[in-house]
Amino acid sequence: MTPADRRIAVGLFFVVFVAYAWFFGGGGWNQNANFDLTRAIVERGTISIDAYAGNTGDVSRYGGHVYSNKPPGLSLLGVIPYALVYGIERMCGVNVDDPLVLIVNQWLLTVAICATSGAGITVAIFAYGRRRVGASALAAVCVALLVAFGTYLFSWSTLFFMHVPNALLLFLAFVLAREKPMTAGVCAGAATVCNYVSAPAALVLLLFAAFGGGSAGGARRAMRFVLGSAPFAVVLMAYQAVAFGSPFRTSVENTDPAFLEQGALFGVLHLPRADVVAEILFGRYRGLFYLSPVLLVAIAGVVVMLFRRRLRSELAVVASIVAIFV
Repeated sequence: MTPADRRIAVGLFFVVFVAYAWFFGGGGWNQNANFDLTRAIVERGTISIDAYAGNTGDVSRYGGHVYSNKPPGLSLLGVIPYALVYGIERMCGVNVDDPLVLIVNQWLLTVAICATSGAGITVAIFAYGRRRVGASALAAVCVALLVAFGTYLFSWSTLFFMHVPNALLLFLAFVLAREKPMTAGVCAGAATVCNYVSAPAALVLLLFAAFGGGSAGGARRAMRFVLGSAPFAVVLMAYQAVAFGSPFRTSVENTDPAFLEQGALFGVLHLPRADVVAEILFGRYRGLFYLSPVLLVAIAGVVVMLFRRRLRSELAVVASIVAIFV
């Protein structure tokens, strides 16, 4: 990027970060389950949340212990910032179990990870528009701000959920796949530790790294991508082996049976159904286009990318990942 673009990117990050950090969506089962695991690692050196599970129903049970029913990635990202906060509070004699302190600490983690990731997505969209698409600075800024404040990226960035860090990591893996495949592999691997659904998305990105830049050097790019992502696969499998007795048994499979369905893959996944897809996209309960109608403009973007030959492979990757998550 040019120096002017860098200045714009810094300004974008600051504006979006301050807005996201100002608001806090509070606690809840999802947020608390993630925070509980961070607390357990820092305060007790364990991955079981036995001591904290009274504040959430999003739990898995195995071997007489209680665990978060979320993938561990977000909680692991929170370990270093929470260790700093916890160390300072202990030095000052603060009771970390005080309800107000718990709220403040979860907000601090949300700011450090989720608000930062949301602002990072905004900058990444701007940079992608400028470098790859060739958009004007004004157009790239407008699209980045529309995503930042016109979609529920805003609300998700104020909650200690995995969604926004996961989205940033996957988007960076997409942007970097052809030029820096090892770094892209790191991002895709970290995203998978945050969200199991990122695993098939990472496979799509691996293929993009191998073939998106032409056949020359594809095998080398693919190998570098795998090398970057492999350590995160080891971390995830080690976590699952310790917590659930097998490196291939997920936290979802051990969750409250009330959340699981007979015959579904991992107890939660069915083959696609038109009525369910319609609800996900247009339903009044968190429907993608119902809550973020500005995203319908992306249909125009699809048409433009179809007519630009050099962007067709990227369109295929984006469409595949969208389909995977839907």
